[in-house]
Order: sequence, then C-alpha cells, then structure tokens
Amino acid sequence: MAATANSTPTDREPRGLRGWFSGLRVVAALFGHPWGLARRPTQAWLYVCELSRLAPGESLTLLTPTGATVTVARRDPAPILDSFLAMSSTCPHVGCQVHWQAEACRFSCPCHSGALTPDGQGTHRCPAPGGQSLLRYPLKIDNGLLFLAVPVDSTASD
Repeated sequence: MAATANSTPTDREPRGLRGWFSGLRVVAALFGHPWGLARRPTQAWLYVCELSRLAPGESLTLLTPTGATVTVARRDPAPILDSFLAMSSTCPHVGCQVHWQAEACRFSCPCHSGALTPDGQGTHRCPAPGGQSLLRYPLKIDNGLLFLAVPVDSTASD
C-alpha cells in the first residue's frame, strides 16, 4: 500500500524503548545531565609556565577556574614530570594557606605550625594527628611547557 498525505503521526516517530531513550537523552541534554548528548568536560589543562621559568626550589601559586589555590613547585632541575608537584594551597585542617619551603622540602601551614610532605601528608602538628592531606593535582609537560589539570566547574572537588 502506498503512503498517503494523511499518514498517522506514529508512522514518523521512533518506536519502542529505543525511541523513548532517545527522547530521554534529548531532555537530559537540555538540562545538562551527564546522560545528555554533549558531555561537558569536568577538567581542563591550565597553562602554568615554561619549564625553564620555574627554577629548582621555586614555587608558583595559581588560582583555578573554580577559585581554588594551587601551589606548583619544582624540586630538582631535571626537565621531567617527577621534578614538579602541584598541591592544593589550602590546609585541610582549618583552611589556612600553606606555602612551599624548598629548603625543608615540605609544605608549611602558618596557622598551627603544621608541616606536610611534598606529597601533602601531614607530618607535624595539625593536620598530622587527623591523617589529613593536601589534594594533589595532576601535571603534564608538553613541548617544554607545564600544564595543570583543574576542575572546570564548582561541582568537581577542589
């Protein structure tokens, strides 16, 4: 039988569960749900500096797009990823801003004279007793440039 101009609407609509799920994905995309058609990235690579700009023992403090502060430090002169570290600058104990002490190879918290290892583990005073640690951020090197992975929305943890 040939199709006529008076075809019913169900002849042109998706059928069954597949059609229902397609509709659900469109609605989810409109409201920004992860099931949506286009997923927003949860992290991005933030440019830090040229490797040669950060000498061994030096550090930089950066502000991420979500407002978190991060300390990026260089421990030794080798131009490899293990020479660098990136940690949250916010002490997990009461939120004071920690700073990198190159001569002691540790982070220091001024609020309670706390100390943290280069990996962010508390070792002296607060935050040591609670086993608290700084959040570590991934780094990458690309063509002599250092990049930091940061969350791009406030729902990601900082």
